[in-house]
Amino acid sequence: MRPHRGPPHARFRAAAPTGARRCAHPLTRGESDRIVTPAYGAAYADALGRGRPEIVPEAGHLPQTEQPEATFALIDTDLRETGAGSSRTL
Repeated sequence: MRPHRGPPHARFRAAAPTGARRCAHPLTRGESDRIVTPAYGAAYADALGRGRPEIVPEAGHLPQTEQPEATFALIDTDLRETGAGSSRTL
């Protein structure tokens, strides 16, 4: 893999796979994440087309480990709203 040499968020446009551009699922990050900044997360969500950034309170870079209930609640809500957790084919 070659290092990225452009603007910090530009690489996502080129790197996002075509099918991922239709993603409408939450992209979680912890509210005190010092690695993935709000701007970085928003740029990634934008690169995916319909991805939406979701902030997990009282969590850092690993919200699924630090606040599993809150993180999985976001995922469960998304699965219920999109029907992705049903037996239908996506």
